[in-house]
Amino acid sequence: MINSALRSAVRHDVLRSHPGLVTELPYMQEQHIGRDLSTEDVRKLLDAARDHRQFAVIAVIATLGLRHGEALGLQWDDLMWDAREGIGTLSVIRTVVTRDNVPTISYPKTKASARPVLRRRPLEGPHEATA
Repeated sequence: MINSALRSAVRHDVLRSHPGLVTELPYMQEQHIGRDLSTEDVRKLLDAARDHRQFAVIAVIATLGLRHGEALGLQWDDLMWDAREGIGTLSVIRTVVTRDNVPTISYPKTKASARPVLRRRPLEGPHEATA
């Protein structure tokens, strides 16, 4: 929006040049926040959370790599299960975000975020996730 306004100002002779074209951006050092969990870390997490009331959500996030908002946005209709093949497809088509301190159902920001997540074999139960 700012870029569009500045280009318009140049076109209408309000500005001689677009300041964004000559501005040098400061060097931003890459920041790593957090880290990926190892298989052993995931096992420890699932063992520790086994009796937690939100264990199912934690297990889905940990085993399928979903973001917490994506996991909270799942509904039963998002799961297509082929019992003969033992293959399930879970579609991530909505997410839960917080707006003004109120959880709200929203849609993924990008097409890449709205995606199918495949699980080649079912988790037989919580014990398998940590076995």
